[in-house]
Amino acid sequence: MLATAALLGNLGVHALPELLPLGALAALALLVPILLRFAGTRWLACAVVGFAWTVVCAHVQLADRWSAPQADVAVSGWIDDFPTRAPDRTVFSLTVVEPEAPAVPRRLRLSWYDAPEGLEPGAHLEIVARLRSPRGLMNPDGFDYEQWLFIEGFGATGYVRSGRVVAEAPRALAQRWLKLRAALAARIDAAAQDPSGGALLVALSLGERYGFTEQHWTDLRRTGTSHLVSISGLHISLIAVLVFWVVRGVCLLVIVRYAFGIAALASAAAAFVYTALAGFDVPAQRSLIMVLVALAIVASRRITSSFHGIAAALLIVLAGDPLATLI
Repeated sequence: MLATAALLGNLGVHALPELLPLGALAALALLVPILLRFAGTRWLACAVVGFAWTVVCAHVQLADRWSAPQADVAVSGWIDDFPTRAPDRTVFSLTVVEPEAPAVPRRLRLSWYDAPEGLEPGAHLEIVARLRSPRGLMNPDGFDYEQWLFIEGFGATGYVRSGRVVAEAPRALAQRWLKLRAALAARIDAAAQDPSGGALLVALSLGERYGFTEQHWTDLRRTGTSHLVSISGLHISLIAVLVFWVVRGVCLLVIVRYAFGIAALASAAAAFVYTALAGFDVPAQRSLIMVLVALAIVASRRITSSFHGIAAALLIVLAGDPLATLI
C-alpha cells in the first residue's frame, strides 16, 4: 500500500496544470510527522512524501533550462550519445564541461550542418552554438517533443555555428565507456550482411537505433515488435536468469552451501554490465532494479509475496527518478 501511495503522490504532481512552488512544500512537510503517528494515515504520509519529492526534482530539472533569448555561446563538452546522421546535418547530445556563461544547461541537443569528421560518441568538442529554450509542437495523442527533451534532461536546443573536435582532450570514465560501446556497435554492424540488418542487430543487442530508417520503424510497427529494440525487462532478465542458472549449476558441484548467494551475485553483476552496455536508458534501469530486488529475495531465501518485491522496486525507481512515470 505504501508503494501505491507514493506512486499516486507522484502521478498527482504530473496531473497538475502548474507546478507547486517550493515554499508550499513546507506546509506539507509539517503534515508528515502527524500522519505517521497513526497507522491508518501512514499511507497518506507516503503519498505526501512522494508528491513533495517529485515537485523538488521537477524544480531542479526546470532550473537547468535555457530561459534567455537565442544567443551564441561558446561551450566545451563531449558527445554523450550516438549521433544521428543525415545527408545535410548531424544531431547529437552534448554534456557541457566548460560553459562560457553560467546559465548554460549541463546537457544540450544540437545540430551541426556540414559537420566535420570525428563526431563520434565520446568525442570532445569546442564549439560556438546558438542556443534556444526547449520547445516543440504537441498534438493530441501525438509525440510531445518538449516533454521528451525535459525527461531526457536537455536544457536547451540549437545548432553549431563553428567549432572543432579536440582529439587530444582527456577523457572521463563515462566517455571511455561510451567509446567502448561505440566500438562494439561498429563490430556488430560490420559483421552484418547489409546496413539494414546491421542497424537492426545493433538495436536488438545494445538498444541503439541511430542507424534506423523510417522503413525500420514501419516494419516494426506492422509486426508489433517495436519493444524488442528497447533494452528492458526481456533482455536483462534473460541474461540474469542464464547466468544464475549456469553459475548455480557449477557451484552446486563445488560449493553447495553458498551456491545461491554466489549465483545471485554473478547474475546481478551480469545484469548490471549488460544494462551499462545498453546505455542505462530508463526502461533498462527499471528492469535492472526489478532484477536486483528479485535476486535479493532469492539470495535471502525468505518466503515473501511477489507484490512486496514489485513494491520495493517501485519505491526505488520513484526515489531515483520521479520523472520516470512520464515515459
